[in-house]
Amino acid sequence: MNLDKLMSGVGIVIDDALNPEKKDENDLIWQITKQIDEKHIPYCSFYEIPDEKVVENFKDINFVLLDWKLDSEIDSDLKEMGVTGGSQLSESYIEDNIDFLRNLKKNCFAPVFIFSSLSTDQITKRLKKENLYDNTKPNFIFVKQKNDLITQDKKTPTLFNEIENWLKENSSIYVLKEWEIKFRQAKNQLFWSFYEINPAWPNVIWNAYKKDSVDMSNELGGLITKNLNARMSRFSFDEEILKIANPAIKKEDIKKVLEGEKYIKADLLSDDEINTGDIFKIKKDKYSLNIRPACDCIPNRNKSNASIDEVMLYCIPGSKITNRKTEDKYNSTYGNFPGLESDSNAIVFCIDDQKTIDFRFKNLQLIKFSELKAKRIGRLLPPYITLIQQRYALYLQRQGLPRIPDEAVKESDLSSAIINQ
Repeated sequence: MNLDKLMSGVGIVIDDALNPEKKDENDLIWQITKQIDEKHIPYCSFYEIPDEKVVENFKDINFVLLDWKLDSEIDSDLKEMGVTGGSQLSESYIEDNIDFLRNLKKNCFAPVFIFSSLSTDQITKRLKKENLYDNTKPNFIFVKQKNDLITQDKKTPTLFNEIENWLKENSSIYVLKEWEIKFRQAKNQLFWSFYEINPAWPNVIWNAYKKDSVDMSNELGGLITKNLNARMSRFSFDEEILKIANPAIKKEDIKKVLEGEKYIKADLLSDDEINTGDIFKIKKDKYSLNIRPACDCIPNRNKSNASIDEVMLYCIPGSKITNRKTEDKYNSTYGNFPGLESDSNAIVFCIDDQKTIDFRFKNLQLIKFSELKAKRIGRLLPPYITLIQQRYALYLQRQGLPRIPDEAVKESDLSSAIINQ
């Protein structure tokens, strides 16, 4: 793991001791930021919690370093004036921290390092209460006392020693950082390459899509995504981090991960878009899957000014399979359900709250989108929907063969009787 590469990018440091008007050079934050400077990592500093509008711009930050207790100077002023009740004021600051962390989660996925003079238990206890921390699994929040991050001798860990140790135990953050490196390289290469051909290259693509009567925005975005994927060089994740013995992971959590990998829920889909793989829940445990090609799901492809409601979907019906049945038919060697699938059906494991659905090819239905749009629950992603389309195409072309007589395989009752005589 190359920590210098992983931590490259702009950081955010929030600490009241950074206030230029009341600069407290004795605060340990200056020794911590010195370590960041020595790594040549740029950062934006705040001496109070940034407001929500500012946090909305934290789209591509690398990390956040947050001092949990930002009201030390105010508490000091209150004490000098003989005012008590500072704990209530501190609580308001803690609530600001909580709101900040929630707003941050809405805008980016980045590790947060909370460094404070307070005890770590005091901080994590509050974070757990707010459902922002779980000591039974790795967290995106790292909590440490400030004085534990200052190099006093060779045995004392520095900021980046602690971050490295934490990353090794938090595979999701580590994988994010490695992926971002490749993504940024591919993004720069893609846009500079096209820009050097002609800065107006998006106009060329847009006009071509417009003549083809497709959703220009969606297609242009898809083109960029496909090119990015093709340009992202081979990944090389550190196996020593990813092969670490997993903590106890519940069966239901594993199934949720598998569902997220193959299925997008309807609340993340656009209401004015239909695509191959759209799944509709007709009634309890009964489903319908659209296998019509994406190009035929465009409203005005064949008829100008056509409404999206008029698009006809090619739907195959499906029904839930019991967990007992999937357990009995599961093949652990190949990780599939060969005993449940045939030429005339397809099994999709873990969608719609971890259900297993059996889609049957025989009863294909043509249904207008207007009749189904209120029932859409999500979309099955490639390669799963692609495989189902391929299998359905083979189903349509299947060739029936003459039956093999039982007598050609098994000894008949008549021949047995003759032999016995």
